[in-house]
Amino acid sequence: MLQLAESDADKGNMHFRLAMALQGLGIKDKNNQSFQEAATSSRPRLQLDPKLTTVRFNWGVTLARLHQDDAAHAQFSAFSKRTLGTLAA
Repeated sequence: MLQLAESDADKGNMHFRLAMALQGLGIKDKNNQSFQEAATSSRPRLQLDPKLTTVRFNWGVTLARLHQDDAAHAQFSAFSKRTLGTLAA
């Protein structure tokens, strides 16, 4: 399906949707493999646009589910800084 995406924005949206679907499967099925795949799919989306707070937050949730606490904390911190910066502006 990713092959159908024509622009970087389209590719990024596909990565995000895939990551969210995999995260949902991981939660539903209590399956760490789905969380691993969700984490892998989140990284390209952030590389295309590092300012996306929703992606950072959800990647943090995925990393926390994988017990990668330091990495999850880093994503939540980046999310908080970006969100608080947006609210203050």
